[in-house]
Amino acid sequence: MGEFEIIASIRSLLGDPPGDVVIGPGDDCAVVRCGSSLLLLTDDAMVEDVHFTRALLDPRALGRRAASVAVSDIAAMGGTPRWLLASVGAPPGAGDALVELAAGLAERCAELGATLVGGNLTRSEALMISLSAAGTVDGEPLLRSTARPGDLVALTGPVGGAALGLELLMAGGGRDGAAASLARMWRDPPARVEAGQALLGIARAAIDVSDGLLQDLGHVMQASDVGARIELGNLPLPSGYDDLAPADEPLAPALAGGEDYELLVAIPRDRVENASCDLTVCGAFTEPDAGLVLVHEDGTEEKADPRGWDHFGGS
Repeated sequence: MGEFEIIASIRSLLGDPPGDVVIGPGDDCAVVRCGSSLLLLTDDAMVEDVHFTRALLDPRALGRRAASVAVSDIAAMGGTPRWLLASVGAPPGAGDALVELAAGLAERCAELGATLVGGNLTRSEALMISLSAAGTVDGEPLLRSTARPGDLVALTGPVGGAALGLELLMAGGGRDGAAASLARMWRDPPARVEAGQALLGIARAAIDVSDGLLQDLGHVMQASDVGARIELGNLPLPSGYDDLAPADEPLAPALAGGEDYELLVAIPRDRVENASCDLTVCGAFTEPDAGLVLVHEDGTEEKADPRGWDHFGGS
């Protein structure tokens, strides 16, 4: 089974959630009611030689990156990150690396206005970190399941830079110029907390782009029962992307690479001008039977299946 089939099987075992669970598995965060407040809860893990290698990401940078990735799910719901718990595993003799990792984690938490409140250390064969993050939301959170036909597809920033930067790093490049700028997009991704908060009450649905633009768009399509058209010529691409993208499939990193952590939102056409954050409109949601259509710059259309990274089935 692939990753998402495994998740579906696990969800089928859980049964109906209790009344204080507003949103269970299947969105960016779980949403639970605590008194009169809503809490956003999420968890994310990074494992050496699966998500990173120390040749490309030192422990301090790993701490920063892990915090951003965990908090990105809260940003996608329009929430405010508040507290993080970290479980870290490391081989014997990794004390200095653990201190550096904690320093990077604390540094990024401070930038995001969140607090590391505890965690656990354990021995493991490879360096790994699992972060549980909790946040609050002012009003109704943004969900994956509330897009409607006619809503525009918009992004808070460029896509493809992280995947292309990682590819360059793995090939021995990414050390200077535009390549280094792309590599930083993978090493130190954004957490669009302010953008998510600005889109509350304006956007209709949202998700962060972690698995790849098409796959994450597919999650929204499935949850909301809609189709989508994407204008490839309107995709926001980072500076230097065109010169460094693979010649055979130049848009592959942007469409399927993932790990950009920008927000993809469904927003009614008449609300775009009300958004107080950067947005690039690159398509529209359609009726569900239309499926996913990619519109090339020359006007030709291509039916597509959402694709991206699957931890248990490959890309």
